Amino acid sequence: MKVLFISHESSRTGAPLVLLSFLKWLKQNQSDIACDLVSLKTGELREEFENVVDSYQELLVETPEELTLIQQIKKRLKKRIGLHKPIKSKKNLLIESLKTTSFDIIYANTALAL
Repeated sequence: MKVLFISHESSRTGAPLVLLSFLKWLKQNQSDIACDLVSLKTGELREEFENVVDSYQELLVETPEELTLIQQIKKRLKKRIGLHKPIKSKKNLLIESLKTTSFDIIYANTALAL
């Protein structure tokens, strides 16, 4: 069985800590289950997650609020004058990669992960 876990972040907070405990339990008690984890944001638990799952990937979600005003203006200008080359985002590359894997279950540990 192959399970994809999605966490909103790998910080040392409630939901990620519970997920880490559950993943450790699965590794000890259900070794026939392959566990992959996608974390939408990085955090202090990254290394611990990497040690307990078969595959760990991060997607650092960049929101428009996190871009500086100058970055936003540059991006808009490049797009208008035709210099903006569409590049596949890390998010799209990750989604394409996940599509090629057949998961039996997909588990999101919080509503934020959805």
